[in-house]
Amino acid sequence: MARTHLAKSVLFFLIFLFLSFITTWGIFDRFDYFSMIFLQRIIPPLFDIPFALLSFSGSTEITALLLLVFSYIFFAKRKKIPFGIILFALIFLIEVAGKIFIFQEPPPIYLQKKVIPFIFPSSSFVFTPFSYPSGHMARICFLATLYLTYAVKFIREKKKMKIILVVGIFYLFIMTVSRIYLGAHWFSDVLGGAILGISLGLLANDLIYEKNIG
Repeated sequence: MARTHLAKSVLFFLIFLFLSFITTWGIFDRFDYFSMIFLQRIIPPLFDIPFALLSFSGSTEITALLLLVFSYIFFAKRKKIPFGIILFALIFLIEVAGKIFIFQEPPPIYLQKKVIPFIFPSSSFVFTPFSYPSGHMARICFLATLYLTYAVKFIREKKKMKIILVVGIFYLFIMTVSRIYLGAHWFSDVLGGAILGISLGLLANDLIYEKNIG
C-alpha cells in the first residue's frame, strides 16, 4: 500500500518548524494576548469547570489510555498490532524540547484559571520554563487523526461516519478554545501543538496501514 499521508506529514512538520521559529520572534504576541482576553470576556465563568474537566482528556495519562483503546479496536478488527502508535512518544520529546528551547513565556498568572486543584503526575515530570507547543493539543490531534482516519476507512455507514467526523472536529474546536480560555496556553502554543499532532498522526497512519492492511 502506498504511503498516502507521508507528503502531508512532512508538510505539516515543516509548517510546525516554521511556526516554531517565528514564534520566538514575537509575531503572535499581540494576537495571543488579545485572543485570550477576548475569550475570557465573552465566555461566562460557568464554563470554567467544564473546560477544566475537558482539558484533563488531553493529559498524557488519559490520551495514553485512549491510545490503548484504539490499539484494542484495531487489533480486534485486523488481528494486527498498530506499531505506528509508537510515534506517540515523540510528542513528549518534541514538546519538552520546545518548552525548553523555544522562548515563549507562558500566560501570566492573572490570566490563568486554575479552578480544579489537581494535576496529573506527567505535568510535573519535567520542569519546562516556556509554553510552546501545547502538549494537550498535540496528543489530542494525534489521536483524532488516528480515530478519524479509522472511521473513514472502516465505517461503511455514511451517516454514522459523518456524525463521528463532526463530533471529532467539534471536540478539537472546544479543546482549542478551552486551553486558551483557561489561560493554559496562548493561541500560538495551541496551533503549534495541533500541527505537530496532525503531522505525527498522519505518519503513524501510514505506518499502521502500510504494515497492517493486506
